[in-house]
Amino acid sequence: MVLMKKTFIILICLGLMAGPCIADKTVEEWNNLGVAYFGQGNYDEAIAAYYNATALDPSNAMAWGNIGLALASQGKYEEAREALNKTTTLNPNDALAWSNMGLVLDHLGQFEEAIAAYDHSLQLKPDIARTWNNRGLACHNLGREDEALTDYEKATTLDPKYEPAWKNKGSALYNQGKYEEALKACETALTLNAEDAAAWKIKADVLEKLGKGDEAQKASEKAASILANLT
Repeated sequence: MVLMKKTFIILICLGLMAGPCIADKTVEEWNNLGVAYFGQGNYDEAIAAYYNATALDPSNAMAWGNIGLALASQGKYEEAREALNKTTTLNPNDALAWSNMGLVLDHLGQFEEAIAAYDHSLQLKPDIARTWNNRGLACHNLGREDEALTDYEKATTLDPKYEPAWKNKGSALYNQGKYEEALKACETALTLNAEDAAAWKIKADVLEKLGKGDEAQKASEKAASILANLT
């Protein structure tokens, strides 16, 4: 009984100490501090700052959305989904939160649910290339290659400089046996980002199908070189 009483007193003291610290900043200041930590890759500190914001205002949708993004960056996708659920409940019109929810569901292997989240996001804000690209990836994971290609094309139309969509378009065209078109898409991707190993690998596969073995070998070696430099 004595031990329980001591523990209870310690918790109360800690609570009294923590309260004023949180109150030293506004919700906006805690959010901004979290964003700064997140930008530095300090995800634990970012999450702590965002949680302080929610302690002051549990209905702050932005803070919950930021928590979800930071948790996802740590690979904690179930926890990220819970935080993003709070965001979309508090603010159903947050297109970014729905898009991030789709990405989290993708990582959880729930591709149909991911597409539904992307669709919700695109109903609110249909001009975001990243969301169209990510929707295409979810369709690809379900074997819906025609739909995936349409999504990638939408993304490249909205933002011709969005390299991931060009790379994915090249992959989709390759899967459909449209090798000349796939090669053009890969070359566009590599013009935008010459250090994308995956784009070089897709290009190598395409060149192999086109009977250009020497060029395919060079592209494959380039992909391997980039990957080696990353390790």
